Amino acid sequence: MTINSEYMFFKLGRNKELAKAEISTIFEKAGINRKINYFQWKEFLFVNIEKKEEQNILRKIRETGSVVKVGCCFAKCGSETEVREIIPDKINQIINKFSGKKEKIKFSINLQIEQLKQKTISEIVRKEILKIAKDRRVEVKIIPKKGYSIELSPYQYHKENMPKRGVELVIFGIKSKIYLGETKWVTNPFFDIKLDEGRPERLFTHGTSIKIARSLINLTNTKNDGKIVDPFSGTGTLLIVGLLQSYDVIGFEKDPKCVRVAKTNIRWAIDKYNIKKDWKIYKNDARDMHKIINEKVDAIVTEPYLGPFLKNLPDLEEGKDIIHELEKLYAKVLYSCSQILKDDSRVVIIFPFYEYPDKTKLSINLERVINGLSLELVEKTLHFNVNFPISIGREHNIISRQIVILKKNSMKQ
Repeated sequence: MTINSEYMFFKLGRNKELAKAEISTIFEKAGINRKINYFQWKEFLFVNIEKKEEQNILRKIRETGSVVKVGCCFAKCGSETEVREIIPDKINQIINKFSGKKEKIKFSINLQIEQLKQKTISEIVRKEILKIAKDRRVEVKIIPKKGYSIELSPYQYHKENMPKRGVELVIFGIKSKIYLGETKWVTNPFFDIKLDEGRPERLFTHGTSIKIARSLINLTNTKNDGKIVDPFSGTGTLLIVGLLQSYDVIGFEKDPKCVRVAKTNIRWAIDKYNIKKDWKIYKNDARDMHKIINEKVDAIVTEPYLGPFLKNLPDLEEGKDIIHELEKLYAKVLYSCSQILKDDSRVVIIFPFYEYPDKTKLSINLERVINGLSLELVEKTLHFNVNFPISIGREHNIISRQIVILKKNSMKQ
């Protein structure tokens, strides 16, 4: 018997822990604070949700930087026979949705299986699409034309204009069960490329990636009409992403060249994307934020100064000196953060560390840095059991990085 499924599926990016942390935040923003059932299979996270929660999650998921795609399972089957019974209704629904358009309706069949015999299901779906299209006299295009179906990459998905031209059907063969799903959202790399390469000016030594910027802002768990501060705004990437997500933003940057570049880039983004939110950049040191801002803000998010630019891993003594100087800087910046942050609000910040071939690790002593401040470490996500800090970046990087989340607790002194 075919069983209706209420699972949403999320394809996790390269950093699976970061992706799960972001999804947890999205669920909190969507008001889902109850205990939820989920399971992880390969790079996919399956979460049991209520139908009324689906649209709210889909509206907010575009704020993430590490989730690749999201969809909904519409059936869970125990056999090929059940697939034959359920799939015609879904195909007809899709054709109804796109009927009346001149272009061919596009179908992509994304086959995710564990057992070889389940590959025949792809052919069942393919034949059913062609049969129904012929009966209804509509033109369809199945991607790819022949052979077992492969998953469209985000580039292919958007190049084929699937959001407006068709649907990606996903077939999960997990143990003895077959989950049938429909992709609802896929990250758009073309938008990111235009945003990154289209801005007037870039300084490669002062840049945060757009995806990381989205992740950091998302992890603040702040409502989109709030005000966020970036103490090390560099060329303005975090500020631009914040504006695009409907936050008012404030930046601090002591390098005059970076301030000029950031202002130029922000004005470009405001004009290109018709942004209506407020923004300001102060040409001041991040340690002096509390002397300049006379209001409480909703979140602080930043990739700070991570130490001097290095071509090679520093020797142990040099590394200790760098970390020691960064500790002093971060302690003063976080003091300033604690003075302007609202109670129960977050600081999302990247901390650097050095890891040596003999497994020696040099990192900032977090307890020492926040000692005496009204800030405490957020140790775990509400959902999916993800622990902080979360390491990011690639193994070959000279400077390793981790995302640290701190929460303002007025009772902590």
